[in-house]
Amino acid sequence: MPPATARSGSRSGSALNLGNNKVRLIVVASTIVAFLYRSLTQRSPLLFLSTPPALPSTHGCTIHHPTILKNCEDISQLPGTPYTFLSCDPARREWSHAFGSYPSKAPVGEVYLWNHLTPETEPILISGHTSLGGDFHPLGLSSVNVTDGVARVFVTNQAKARATIEVLDVLLATGESKHVKTISNGSIHSPNGIAAYNATSFYVSNDMFMARRWSTALLLEAIFAIPGGTVMFVSVPAEAFAALDAVVEKKREGASEMSVSTIARLSLANGLAYNPHDSRLYVVSSTHGVYTYSLPDPNLPSSVHPHSFHRTPFAADNLFYSHTQRTLYISGVSSLSATATSMVSPAAPHGPSWTVELLPELQRMGQVDEGVLKREKAFRAVDLANRPLREQERRWRSVFMDDGGFYGGVSNGGVVDETGKFVAVSVVGEGVLTCPSVLERRGALVKEEVAEKDEL
Repeated sequence: MPPATARSGSRSGSALNLGNNKVRLIVVASTIVAFLYRSLTQRSPLLFLSTPPALPSTHGCTIHHPTILKNCEDISQLPGTPYTFLSCDPARREWSHAFGSYPSKAPVGEVYLWNHLTPETEPILISGHTSLGGDFHPLGLSSVNVTDGVARVFVTNQAKARATIEVLDVLLATGESKHVKTISNGSIHSPNGIAAYNATSFYVSNDMFMARRWSTALLLEAIFAIPGGTVMFVSVPAEAFAALDAVVEKKREGASEMSVSTIARLSLANGLAYNPHDSRLYVVSSTHGVYTYSLPDPNLPSSVHPHSFHRTPFAADNLFYSHTQRTLYISGVSSLSATATSMVSPAAPHGPSWTVELLPELQRMGQVDEGVLKREKAFRAVDLANRPLREQERRWRSVFMDDGGFYGGVSNGGVVDETGKFVAVSVVGEGVLTCPSVLERRGALVKEEVAEKDEL
């Protein structure tokens, strides 16, 4: 009898372990399913997005300096000025930082200073420094005022040897520039977008965890929208900018140490924009949309809290925050195949262009007549950018659309002054685009919307 009892106890223990394993398996499977469901339902509905129409014949837009500006990824307007900085790379089609693919020899990228009030005046090259070497491939950039008449520009450099942040100081009156610093840190392994907080600190995005590391895993990370991208806050001691030679990487004797902290994780992190008026940081996830973070204490810029999320209809690329309009603009890819084709071949037709403006919630539009609200709701519903989205997600207004026939592949753009002038650049095209105004939308609210920008 005792042996039989022992076997019975053994069977009971095995059954208990099997039951526990099933429970664990169910919990794990449920967690994975919940993650996938949330990820899929929050991803950009790119497949359901209509092709944007051709730019109207009455657009009045002009392409400036197509022989100088090639494959420009990003623009940054210096707050309170007509000066805009442009990040371009004539060899952009030849390299891919994500896959670590670089040709043995390729022309270096370029950063220009340009005045949108005199668009016909040639932009000034500010990155022609020997200290940048022959391995300079800029993506994102952001500018900030240092002193009266002097701007500082932070540039993400996807160099073949290693990724860095390059810092340039520019005398606005003459365009004279100085290569102030090269910032390197192991945590900044694949920098894409960047947003200056002040003259010594900035936010920067690493687009994907597997970028520049393992191409197979990189594809899986992108397909499944794994949140491997990061947003970092970097603060460099002011005294480090006094020495023009050394790389800011390790603590120098007697100097404060550079601070690098991770503040957010998301899939395919891309463009950034900082709104100092409302202490908001905007971050693009190219698979999902725009994440907004609030800064409860401006004295602690590394301490951010999630504020809101807005799903975009297309694969968002870059952000442009207009200080004059206090408005956020988002540009992105509405056709992956067309964009890929135009990136591979300069002779191929350019992919479509699409830039949208983030609108306030209807419920927060202040003292507005009920009939006006109904019309505004209807206008949002018929906007091509909102059609594939849920009703509560219709927060977009299309401000620039083109099927690629005039100026395709816009990677960033926005309104730069009080007159409503629109400026944009294209990663697959040539020149910088200016339009006297954005696309009209009959019956759209303007004055009421401006009054509510602080809630974005």
